[in-house]
Amino acid sequence: MNISTTQQTQPIQNPNGGADNLDPLTVTVSTAVKLTGLGRTKIWEMLKVGKVESVRVGRRRLVVYSSLKRLLEPQPARKPAKSQIW
Repeated sequence: MNISTTQQTQPIQNPNGGADNLDPLTVTVSTAVKLTGLGRTKIWEMLKVGKVESVRVGRRRLVVYSSLKRLLEPQPARKPAKSQIW
């Protein structure tokens, strides 16, 4: 029996039997690093300041997947302030 230690994030099947896939509720910090391309230190920094939500289950810290998606959504471009235009 081969047990893999890497966690794979796969969409959760709809419990009602539909073909819809649901996003996971939470992911580990290691998975958040892989999904976002950010470093482990940056993820922990964002958790600390509240930019990314997390929950604690026992000793495990789980990152709320929807907060990662919000963090990485494209933002509309901001216009520079008039004082910055030459």
